[in-house]
Amino acid sequence: MPFYSDGGGPTEALLQVEAALKDQAQAEAENLLGGGVQRDSAGVPRVLFFPGSGSSHCVCVQNSSSEKP
Repeated sequence: MPFYSDGGGPTEALLQVEAALKDQAQAEAENLLGGGVQRDSAGVPRVLFFPGSGSSHCVCVQNSSSEKP
């Protein structure tokens, strides 16, 4: 599947690949910017419960272990 036409312009295949790469880069950036907070790592998702209030909140916390999940 060619990425450029005979005239040198981008083909639909190239445009799809570029869009997929852009989507992946954005997803990776969102993992590092979860909740609008800049972090050095993506962390692990956890649910924070507030005793007595009946409410909870989703948080990302950095793994305290030296092992990678």
